[in-house]
Amino acid sequence: MSAAGWRLVWFCAAASLLPLLIACQSTTGSSPHVLATVNIPGNTPGQVRAAAIEVFKQQGYQLAGTTAKQTTFEKPGSRWDNLAYGSWLDDTTWVRVKVEFLQTADPGCRVEARAFWLRDRGGPTEEELPVGNLNRKPYQKLLDEIAARFGHARG
Repeated sequence: MSAAGWRLVWFCAAASLLPLLIACQSTTGSSPHVLATVNIPGNTPGQVRAAAIEVFKQQGYQLAGTTAKQTTFEKPGSRWDNLAYGSWLDDTTWVRVKVEFLQTADPGCRVEARAFWLRDRGGPTEEELPVGNLNRKPYQKLLDEIAARFGHARG
C-alpha cells in the first residue's frame, strides 16, 4: 500500500475514535472539560501564574493570551494530532491549553487546565475540539510541575 493509502487508513481509524475521545470528559473541577487540577496553598494566583508561564514555555508552549483569571498557551500538535484531528484543508493541528487561576479560601490558588486540539488556528473556520479525559496525563503533569516549584504535591 502506498504512503497516501496508509495515511488514509490512519485517518479513518483516528476519526472513528474521535467521538469516544470527546465523550470521555472529566467531571471534576468547576469548569467544563477540566482535565487537570492542582491546589497550591499559601501562594497568590499571580505567583502561580508566573510559575505556570515558565513551565509551559519550557515544554514548548507559546503564551497566546491572558486575562485576570485565565492564561492560554498553544503549541503545534504532534504528527499524531495532525493525522487524527487535522482538517482536509490544513494538516497543522495545534494544542491549546486554557489555564485558570482561582483564589481559594485557605489562602491559596487552585489551578485548572482545559485542553483542546485546534484546527485552522487563527483562520475563519478555527475550531476547538476538547481533549478527552483519556488524554489528561500530560496536562496533569504540567500542573504537578507548577505545584512542585512551590514545594507542594498534587491535590
